[in-house]
Amino acid sequence: MPDVSIKAAPEATEKDGWRVSVGLGDASSSRLGLARQLVSESMLLAGEAVAGYGDKHGLPLPYRGQEMRSEMPPPEELGPAGLPRMWGALRMMLPSSIASSPQPHLGLGLDAYVQVTSPIRRFADLAVHYQLKAHLAGEPLPFSADEVVRIGRESGSRARALERSANDYWLCEFWRRHAGKPFAGLVLGGVRGRDQSYKLLLTEVGAIVDYKSTTPLTAGEEALVVPSKAGVFL
Repeated sequence: MPDVSIKAAPEATEKDGWRVSVGLGDASSSRLGLARQLVSESMLLAGEAVAGYGDKHGLPLPYRGQEMRSEMPPPEELGPAGLPRMWGALRMMLPSSIASSPQPHLGLGLDAYVQVTSPIRRFADLAVHYQLKAHLAGEPLPFSADEVVRIGRESGSRARALERSANDYWLCEFWRRHAGKPFAGLVLGGVRGRDQSYKLLLTEVGAIVDYKSTTPLTAGEEALVVPSKAGVFL
């Protein structure tokens, strides 16, 4: 799916002193996109290497994994080819998990993976560094298997909750500032349990929004929608 970038920065020319922008991520810029992809792949490689080292030496680390569903519907049942089908496949994926021993990660295609490259902004990564340093120095490990799992789960869930809250706030503010402006949307699929409610990908900015339609829509169909000042699309 397209990568959406939500940014808010101080700006003296704005009435409230903030400039809010929403758009496609840096992957849309060839040079910067390739550079970021290289960094991202290097971070994954580091995580795979640490997981392999931890497995070899029996280190309790917060190994991340993701299993595949025992049964998957045929591709054509997930939606029309392209982004709607990709969206359908993403909705079928099981949530990731954390364990103190290696486990396969379906989403990354790795046999074992540990997040380790951001000890400044992720406490779980810092805990991994402490584990590795203690092991290399021949000292007792600071965290038990249960503790590394708890740290990985709690710190990760809190960080994701804060990130979602911030993104939701600034995205709503962006729609408020663009109330009345039409946006082109691609119908990804329906919202479970809600009649004539759909997930739309706004192709100009890369954001996925809820849309309540007065008429039935089908996945893959295009629609022109307009945000209200309350952030509701009409």
